[in-house]
Amino acid sequence: MSVTTTPISARATTPSPRLRRSPRLIVIGVLCACLGGLGGAVAWHRASHADQVLVMTRAVGQGDIVRNADIGLTSVAVDRAVATIPASQLDKIVGRHALVDLSPGQLLGSHSVGELRVAPGRARIGLKLAAGRLPTVSLPAGARVTVIETSPDKDTGTVSNLSTAGAASCLVGSEMCIRDSGTQGDE
Repeated sequence: MSVTTTPISARATTPSPRLRRSPRLIVIGVLCACLGGLGGAVAWHRASHADQVLVMTRAVGQGDIVRNADIGLTSVAVDRAVATIPASQLDKIVGRHALVDLSPGQLLGSHSVGELRVAPGRARIGLKLAAGRLPTVSLPAGARVTVIETSPDKDTGTVSNLSTAGAASCLVGSEMCIRDSGTQGDE
């Protein structure tokens, strides 16, 4: 076994690799780190920024007046494309009509509460029908229907007085009805 040794003078004469640091690459690296940090901060802010908005605490039917007890506040982070009403507008919403059925937990949007869109001198009538009295198929706009008032028997709950004297023939989605007497009236 033979061991070879290199004299110290030979090691000293071997040039060591020179470490080169390019100032341009250092600046690019620092800029990338700063831009990455800034992008992360913006993404965190957008994802965690919560706004106080109005939410329904009770069910309110279409056309009913929204009361203060029906509305609550909640903090949510929503996209700007989602229409919500800020909590600061609570006073503007209370006392207005529900334009759609509002259920508990639903966020209030700008088109869900407002003034009813019925022209002066006209009335919009909604019918609450018991089970078994609803149409079995959907009625398209323009379908002719006959509206007949019935009065239930208080003792049996059945319909005993069925009179067509006050009946009106209407078109679904129309504002005009024709009564049996042949006169036209707004319904």
